[in-house]
Amino acid sequence: MRKFFFTFLFITTFLFNVQAQYIFSGCNNRPAYKDSLTGMLYHYDSTGVTSGNAGSNITWNYTNLTLSSTGKISHYYYNPSTIKDTSSSSNLPLFPAANLADLASNGVYSFYQYNFDSVTYLGDYIDVHDYQLVFGSEKQIICPFSFGNSFYNSFSLHPIGICTFNSYINRTITYDAYGTINTPHASYSVARLKMVEQEIDTSCTPHIPPAFKADTTYMWFDIHTGQPVFSWEYYNDTSTHYINKYVEEYSYSHLPVTVATSILSVDEQQSGFNIYPNPTSGIFQITCDKIRIMNLEIDNVLGEKIYQCPISQLKSPIDISSHPNGIYFLKITSQDGSSTVKKIIKE
Repeated sequence: MRKFFFTFLFITTFLFNVQAQYIFSGCNNRPAYKDSLTGMLYHYDSTGVTSGNAGSNITWNYTNLTLSSTGKISHYYYNPSTIKDTSSSSNLPLFPAANLADLASNGVYSFYQYNFDSVTYLGDYIDVHDYQLVFGSEKQIICPFSFGNSFYNSFSLHPIGICTFNSYINRTITYDAYGTINTPHASYSVARLKMVEQEIDTSCTPHIPPAFKADTTYMWFDIHTGQPVFSWEYYNDTSTHYINKYVEEYSYSHLPVTVATSILSVDEQQSGFNIYPNPTSGIFQITCDKIRIMNLEIDNVLGEKIYQCPISQLKSPIDISSHPNGIYFLKITSQDGSSTVKKIIKE
């Protein structure tokens, strides 16, 4: 079984209160290079344990669980351009689009791309005989992402090595609940994501038919740190009739410092437009140096469009002072059809 993707990806999108709910905001802050995420993992007996209700202001009580085993959480973060294939003389980066490499305690590097609107998993690497590539977009989270919304992924995984097989996966992620969770070790204010995944695995063994797998995982995220603190997973391999349920809790002894992604900073340098002042009271200007803007729009964190204007009708300065304080996203579309998004802070 491929343990579900979310468990130890450091999600720094988080999460602020808008209209009594919590919103996953920008996805562009990643863990700092050479920093780490450490803590403890608690496995509990899953007998009779349910995922609980969906909805708003829910309270989940898991204080009376029976501990089965414990483990350590250990992740170290690196600049992906420094992780090379030692068997090759090319000295090229393994995943050129990545801006984070995550080294787990099992010796596997996982590569991610943090962008303003999403965090995407690109693949794994141990050595030339054991690595995995993703075809399609395996997005871990999108931003902004608010309660009641969903997004869909369709992608394939291609392990390369002694035993080569392919996995074809459809996944839907829904922000289905928020509230308070009580665990054996602590209580948290949380937002919950529900991940439903269907997978077809081909086999590297001749004459073995494909395996069909279904997985439903609920993950509770601490609204203050953005880290998962609890999970409930139901796994069903319909080919082998293997069914299991997993209940886990996560606590942390060290959280990494976060920084803006290198991809974002490069985009800002090359985007050709700037916003000032930012933060703003609601009235600001944009300057354009390198691109021809065709359209401009501004969305709030709920994804609602509050301003849109073709460049022929654009007035300067732009005034959004009538809207509430908070975070907004300004998107410009250039003459060549490309788009760039920047964050506006209104205070």
